[in-house]
Amino acid sequence: MQKLQQHPHFLYFILLAVLTTVVYWPSLFHAGRADHIIYLAETAQQTTWWQTTVTTFDLNRTSQYSPGDEKLFRPLFYFIIGNERFFFGYNFFYWQLCALLAHLLVVWQLSRLLTRIYPGFSAWLLAAFFSLMCMNVEMITWHHIKQNNVKI
Repeated sequence: MQKLQQHPHFLYFILLAVLTTVVYWPSLFHAGRADHIIYLAETAQQTTWWQTTVTTFDLNRTSQYSPGDEKLFRPLFYFIIGNERFFFGYNFFYWQLCALLAHLLVVWQLSRLLTRIYPGFSAWLLAAFFSLMCMNVEMITWHHIKQNNVKI
């Protein structure tokens, strides 16, 4: 207990992680939609790990159902969703849970960076703002996945 008192930033993060999980809990039960469905259709016949992760690294360039985005090259992105497709199949709860855990990891790193720059409550307030922002995050996410969805 004494170590926790010496590191209050860990307690702040636990509180922030609980709040973030409560806020995003309903999204864990959403099914895939839009480009996610197209991705699943493109990879429906692929059953091995090698097929779903390594051979789809340039799927946006070789897509049959939704061609486009030839200029974008995102092998790490397709590697991540290929692993999710292989390990979780069509159980979207786990896909969404991985996204939430990745978000919490980014919040943890952001909070550590902000407390190094400006230690104090304001760093955690900014991290909480990032973690709990109420705007439509899907606009940003789908813009990254499919460039045509949001015009800048």
